[in-house]
Formats: sequence, C-alpha cells, structure tokens
Amino acid sequence: MITQSYISLSLAIAGSMLGCASQEEAPPAPEDTAFVIEGNVRFVDVEGGCWGIGTDSATYEPVGGIPDGFRQDQLAVRATVRRVDGASICMIGPLVEIVTIESSIPSP
Repeated sequence: MITQSYISLSLAIAGSMLGCASQEEAPPAPEDTAFVIEGNVRFVDVEGGCWGIGTDSATYEPVGGIPDGFRQDQLAVRATVRRVDGASICMIGPLVEIVTIESSIPSP
C-alpha cells in the first residue's frame, strides 16, 4: 500500500515536471546578435509619447527612441538593431538598440 502511494507520488511529480518543460519559450537571441527590421516609424501616444518601429509582426522599442532625423510617423525605415534586456515605461514592444537606420524610401 505504501509502495503504491510512492509510485503515484513519483508519477505525479514527473508529470508536473514534463508539463512545465513543454511550456518553456525558446531562449531569446543573444544581445550581441544584430538583425535587420524593415517597417514604419510609429508614434504611440502613451506615457507622453513613445517612438517605435513597427513591422507586420511586431513593434520594437528603440532604447532612447528614434533618432531626430527619423521621427516622422509612418516613415518607412530599414534598421539594424540588437536586442536589449530591460523594461521601459512605454512597453510597446521588445527593447532594441539601433545600430544603423536609414529611410527605405528611394531618393528622387
């Protein structure tokens, strides 16, 4: 009888551990790995206003905002960024550091 209780307890613990393991998310990309995003500059009117870069699938929040020359809502841009750990007041998307940014609109 006691052995059966130990077996049941062991199975319950093993099952709960498997359930937790299956819900883990993939680890984020290393901070030093740069990636390119193409989207539009977005001004979000929260907490006094926040600038981000929106793509079809996500909005990214650059630490320190968008450089002055690119602060135009809906401006098409291509930016090389790196993920940054942390939190912000705006919380509009993952924090990134802009490595390079350029307008995607061809010059006339």
